[in-house]
Amino acid sequence: MLDLTTCDQQLLQIVDLVCSRLLERSDHLQPADLMILGAHCRNLLHDVLGHKFTLRATEDLDLAFAIADWDAYAQVVKGLSKSGDTGIRYKVADIPTDLVPFGPIEEPTGVVPDPPHRDLSVWAFQEVFNSAHELPLPTAGSIKIPTVPGYTALKLAAWLDRSENDNYKDATDIATALFWYTNSGHVSDRLYTDVVHGFETLDKFDMDEARAAAYLLGEDLATEVGTERIAELDRRWPGPRNDDLPRLMNIATNPWNGAQTSIAATHSSTPCNSGGRPPSNRHQGNRRLSGSTRGLEPKYEWWGALKVLVVAGFTILLT
Repeated sequence: MLDLTTCDQQLLQIVDLVCSRLLERSDHLQPADLMILGAHCRNLLHDVLGHKFTLRATEDLDLAFAIADWDAYAQVVKGLSKSGDTGIRYKVADIPTDLVPFGPIEEPTGVVPDPPHRDLSVWAFQEVFNSAHELPLPTAGSIKIPTVPGYTALKLAAWLDRSENDNYKDATDIATALFWYTNSGHVSDRLYTDVVHGFETLDKFDMDEARAAAYLLGEDLATEVGTERIAELDRRWPGPRNDDLPRLMNIATNPWNGAQTSIAATHSSTPCNSGGRPPSNRHQGNRRLSGSTRGLEPKYEWWGALKVLVVAGFTILLT
């Protein structure tokens, strides 16, 4: 379990401000109805997992909430200024905020119709919400934040949706989630202390701890979203932009000048598990996905780990 009380308070300020303003103006919402998504979700998870190197910056905020229909949604956003033409982006405390409805409003499951004149994908939002952690905010109360597997599931679907329109930013986020699991002491402990499944997983990948960790992420993802959602993702994967994904799986460390570093190069940061302590020293050489062992660039090693993750997710509940 993540200790979200250790979050950098500065990272929470914008989230707290926007949530407070929304809750003040609506009788329909409670703090526990709100779930943080997008880049702020990623940066909060990154921080609480103990990683301090900088990720891609953003000024926008993404919040999801379950709601019955568009009439109820209209009551929540009444009086807010629209931002852009998506139908779900508003200025809240002068901060551009995507207010994403899901839940009973979906028709069919995973799709919100016409916001306006287009379908909005909310694939697996309900399942991710059901498993989400509580994130305590300074003044607004406790909202929801996805688990790492839940965040990863949403990012796999987002890659399929957005890459079709030449928007590739989700590749970096998928790579970041893989970095978290393959640099987690908690995940390493699962591999080495579970003498049945942990050892079997390591053996499956010739004691390559990084790929074994990616496999656990796929298993955890599949368990969280369930068989039906995994089958839906399976039917769409890998999508028409499959060849673009491996070369884009980098972490941007300085978004202002475009500088990038491969995930393997960020290994100098202190990797921590969900409890914030350093990982064990077992097989340190295997944890890092480095190209040196196979003569490949690091990003292609991460591409291999992604394939391991996806295979695990698509098979664990379908067999």
